[in-house]
Amino acid sequence: MTLNRWMTAGAAVVGRAHEQQGAGCQDCVGYSDTSKFSAVALADGAGSAKYASEGAGIAVNVLLRIIERSFSSFSQQPSDSIGKLIISSMADGIESAAQTAGVAPREFASTLLFAATGGGFLIAGQLGDGLIAVQKNGRMVPLCEPAKGEFKNETVFVTSPNAAKHIFVTLGPCDAVAGIVLMSDGSADSLFHNESRTFAQAVNNMAGWLDRHTPADVSKALRENLWNVIRNRPGITDDCSIAVLRRVSIEVEDLAQRAREFQSCYLNRKRADGLKNAFSVLRAMSVPRLARGYVKQICTATGLSPSAVRRHLHDLKEICQLTFMDSTPVLASATQDKRADVDSSPQPAFER
Repeated sequence: MTLNRWMTAGAAVVGRAHEQQGAGCQDCVGYSDTSKFSAVALADGAGSAKYASEGAGIAVNVLLRIIERSFSSFSQQPSDSIGKLIISSMADGIESAAQTAGVAPREFASTLLFAATGGGFLIAGQLGDGLIAVQKNGRMVPLCEPAKGEFKNETVFVTSPNAAKHIFVTLGPCDAVAGIVLMSDGSADSLFHNESRTFAQAVNNMAGWLDRHTPADVSKALRENLWNVIRNRPGITDDCSIAVLRRVSIEVEDLAQRAREFQSCYLNRKRADGLKNAFSVLRAMSVPRLARGYVKQICTATGLSPSAVRRHLHDLKEICQLTFMDSTPVLASATQDKRADVDSSPQPAFER
C-alpha cells in the first residue's frame, strides 16, 4: 500500500547587509500541519519599514490563522474573494500593531507568499517579490510573476493601498503537484536564473529532503544551507528564507524501515504503542482480502478493539486516501549548477 501525505519545513537567516548593520533578519517563515491541511507561509519585511521584522511575523501568523479557519471553504470561493479576505485580515492585524506602536501601518510592510493543501485541494498565492516554485513531472517551474509597484524595482506590500488588486491567488486540484517551495527575493536571486527562467537543481534537492528526514531536521538543514551557501553567493546581501511543502509518498513496509522519529512524524504518532498499532492497521489493509478496510476483519487481523481500529482509520484517512465508514469499505476508490550548489543529500546538517 502506498501512503501519501504532505510535510512542511522552512528556515530564514539574516543577510550579510543586515548582519553588517547589526540588524536582525526581516524574513519570516511559518508552517502548519493538521489532519485537514498542511500549509507554509513566508514574508519579507520591507527594508524601509521601521517594524519590518514584526510586520513579516504578523503577515505569516495571520495567513496561517486564515488557513486554519477557512481552508475547508476555499474550494467553494473565487480566488479574488479569497485575496480580499487575506488582505483585509492583514490590515486588521497590522492596524492593531501600528496603533500599539504609535506608527503608521506602512511601518509594518512586508510581502507575502503561501501555499496550503489538503483533501486533494491546493491553494497558493503571492503578493510582492520573491518566488514560488511548483514541482511537476520532476521539474520546478515558477507559479507566477511577482507583482510590481508603480516604479521599476518597486514591489507591492500587504500594506499597499492596492494590495487586494495585486495579490495573486490560485486554487485547484493538487494531483499533478509533487511539491512547492517558497523563497524570498534573497534566496531567489541565488536559486533562480532569470534569463532561462529555470531554478537551480538545489531547489529540487532541498524539497526532496523531506522524503527521508523529519521536518525538524530538514528545517535545520535548510537553515545551515541558507547560512553557509545561499546567502554567501556573490551579489547576495539580502535576508534569505525558504519554506517547503512536499508530497511524501512511501510504501508501508518502506516506512517501517525508517527511523522512529520519521515514522512518528509521518503517522502523527508520538507514543510507541500508538505507532505500533498504526502499523498493524496499515499492514492489515495491505493484505488483498482486507484491503477494503472493514472494521471487523481488521480487528480480527490485528487484535485491536473496534474503537481502536476506527480511531486509527479516522486519523490515517488523509494519509491513505481513506473515507471512513463503520460497516462499509473505508478505502476510496542532476548535473552541476553554476548557481547555489546544494547537495542532494542534506549533509552535513544531518550528521550526528
